[in-house]
Amino acid sequence: MQSNVERWLPVVGWEGLYEVSDQGRVKGLARTCRSKEGLVRLVPEKIMKLTPSSKGYWRITLSKNGVQTGRFVHSLVAEAFIGPRPEGMEVRHGKSGKLDNTLANLCYGTPEENAADKLRDGTHCRGERHHNVKLTEAQVRHVRQQLENAPRGTARRLAKELGVHSTSIYRIQQGVAWASLV
Repeated sequence: MQSNVERWLPVVGWEGLYEVSDQGRVKGLARTCRSKEGLVRLVPEKIMKLTPSSKGYWRITLSKNGVQTGRFVHSLVAEAFIGPRPEGMEVRHGKSGKLDNTLANLCYGTPEENAADKLRDGTHCRGERHHNVKLTEAQVRHVRQQLENAPRGTARRLAKELGVHSTSIYRIQQGVAWASLV
């Protein structure tokens, strides 16, 4: 029988200050703090607010001795409940995606396994999802069609027409860029 009770463990390296749960939540523990002016105040226990990173993972800012450090929540959960991350391994998210930081959705794996997960889940950063993309899939198909048995200078003409560098067109032609687009 599975328990629905949320389990809490200390955040590794932040023991006595923060705890993380197997449900992907982080809380600051009750403590007294001294300000720069020497005033002492009680900070109550509090579930902390998570913020999304630029890549869509949940982050948290931890503070110790006036120094703030940003950490990914999935890493905190894995370190506390699975153990230290083995060398060369990454935290992998399961089929529930990168916003689900529950212990049941996390494990360690190789970068190759993590990349395969992203392909499986459709969260990979290829094609139109890439942050530096300049062309659409339709434009790339158009380029490929135009380059079939094309006369010299076609790649340069297409680059000018599409507002990209001719190297981009040559990389499409050689199968280096947009290789995943069939």
